[in-house]
Amino acid sequence: MTPYSDLSRLVRLSRYLNRHHIRFAVSAVSVAENAELAAYRQYTKRLRQVELNGGVIFLQTPKIGGASAASGNKLNQLMTGELVDLANQAVFPVGISSAGYWNQDIVLRKNALSKASSWVLLPNKAPTYLKQDNNAAVAKTTYMAMPFHSVAHQPLTNLPLATALTINTPDSRKRVRIIEQQVTQTHFHWADLQTNGFQGTIHVGTTALAYKNGHYYLNGHRQRVTHNVASPYKTPKPVATQPLFKRFFKVQGCF
Repeated sequence: MTPYSDLSRLVRLSRYLNRHHIRFAVSAVSVAENAELAAYRQYTKRLRQVELNGGVIFLQTPKIGGASAASGNKLNQLMTGELVDLANQAVFPVGISSAGYWNQDIVLRKNALSKASSWVLLPNKAPTYLKQDNNAAVAKTTYMAMPFHSVAHQPLTNLPLATALTINTPDSRKRVRIIEQQVTQTHFHWADLQTNGFQGTIHVGTTALAYKNGHYYLNGHRQRVTHNVASPYKTPKPVATQPLFKRFFKVQGCF
C-alpha cells in the first residue's frame, strides 16, 4: 500500500473483512518528507480506518536506489522519521515488512529490521545488497509471505512457519469483489493478532511503539485510534497573487 494506491477500495475491503471477522495486516510504505502536507494526512486517515476495521499495519521498508554500505545512518534516520510521523497521526505499526534478503544484509538488518520484534518477509524480486553477510537474525515473530492466489484452491495444514498470504491492493471495484469472494470461500484458519497473544514492539530513538491484546501503546501509554487526528502542523494560508492563468487548479495528490 502506498499513497498512490486506490485507498477508498482498500478501506471498503477492510470493512468487508471486519464484518466477516477476518483479521488482516497491511504492508504500507510511508514518506521521507512532506508529512506536513494535507495529502499525507489523508493517507494516514485511511491507515487509521484500516486499524479501526481490525487490521494492523506493517511499515514496509523503502526501495533501494543509489545506496551503499555507507548509507546505514541515512536508512536509520529515514525509518525513525517515518515511524515518528506515523505515530503523530495515530498510525501505530506493529512490525516491519521487507524483502527477505534484507535479513542477509548487515546494513539493512541493523538499521531497519532490528527496530521491530515482528517481521513480514516478502519474496525477493531484485535483491540489492549493501553489505551482504548472510548472518540472518531471528525476530520474535516472523511471517514468511507467499501470494494468496498460489494456495487459494488447496488446503493448507500444518505449515512449518507462520505464513502471510499476500494480495495486491485492489485497483478496481471488480477486483475488490473477486478478493471478497476468494477470501470468504477459503477455509483457512486466519490468525487473530488481537487474541492469539501476539505482541509487537518497535523502538526508534526515544520512541517505543507496542501492540498487545489488540491495544496500541506509545512509550508505555495506551493510545486510542480515532477517525480524525489534530495535525501537529499548521497549514500556511495561501498568499493572494495575481493569477497568470484562469480556471487552473492545484492538488497535492489524488485519494
